[in-house]
Amino acid sequence: MPTENTSPAHSVSITDLQPLAERLNSASDDLNQALKRIETALVALNVGLEVWVELRPEEPCFLDEDTAEHIGERPGFSWTRQLLGVHRSHPSGEWRLQIKRTSFVEHNNERAEGVSTFTDLLQASREDRLAAVAKIPDLLAAVRDKASAALDRIERARELADSLTDDIPF
Repeated sequence: MPTENTSPAHSVSITDLQPLAERLNSASDDLNQALKRIETALVALNVGLEVWVELRPEEPCFLDEDTAEHIGERPGFSWTRQLLGVHRSHPSGEWRLQIKRTSFVEHNNERAEGVSTFTDLLQASREDRLAAVAKIPDLLAAVRDKASAALDRIERARELADSLTDDIPF
């Protein structure tokens, strides 16, 4: 005899989800606007330095023979490193907040780096954008630290260049 499932999880219709979906999408659009303002302000500083911070910890997974063959790899452990950064986008050459994903595969107990892919933060998945928000303060601190180090190197290089031209009459 068939039983009717009346649990709350099964009594939701697509129409019931519409108000929630509208609020979710509106909130996501608002987050994108805030991220766009951050990106615009950071790029406007014209620091011109590529800087990356860890977005998520690396999580290894084991590729069994079938999976490895399916994706064109050898069996073994693989990792994906996910970073948040400010990076000059190719081919446009514009600076953007981006997510960089790099795959690593272990072969013969050695870690081999695979291909890196870049995604503009504003085009990334909702989950990635949410994770990125928490890492933006770390990114700003890393930009500050790298810019400070670059300034020190530039000032020392200028002093050296000046000392090399002190005796040249112009």
